[in-house]
Amino acid sequence: MYIPEREVDMIIRNRRVREVVQRYNADGVKLNRPETVANIVKSVLLSMDKQDKDKEIFFSIGLNVKLQVKYIEIVSMGVLNASLVSPREVFRTPFIKGGVSDIIIAHNHPSGDTTPSLDDIKITHTLRDAGDLLDIHIIDHIIVNIDGGFFSFKENGLMDKK
Repeated sequence: MYIPEREVDMIIRNRRVREVVQRYNADGVKLNRPETVANIVKSVLLSMDKQDKDKEIFFSIGLNVKLQVKYIEIVSMGVLNASLVSPREVFRTPFIKGGVSDIIIAHNHPSGDTTPSLDDIKITHTLRDAGDLLDIHIIDHIIVNIDGGFFSFKENGLMDKK
């Protein structure tokens, strides 16, 4: 049976993401600090191939009521400086999996600069508003770089409605 190379790559990525989720859940880690989220996302990124680390990758992290990881999903894998994200992709999995009360979104900036762009701010607010309608709240958006830096929208007051 032939499996296209692209599907094989996605299967491998998903297995690596599942391994990270299992490791953090086994330790009972709560995602109540942006540093913890950044470390999880960096763990996933470090497990990826070099060619993927050079792309913007957008993650959705579903949480249960105890703020423990229910799933981590790669929502979008873009190019060097952009990824395409819509509410449809971010909120599909919480309804399929169930038991998700909150979501943290995250993505990397391959450039190393974690300063949010205007597009980052716009998509964050779009997703926050969509989540509010669905009663699945986006509680933070974390931008990470592979070297250890991160930016939390919540800590910097960018999750608030104006």
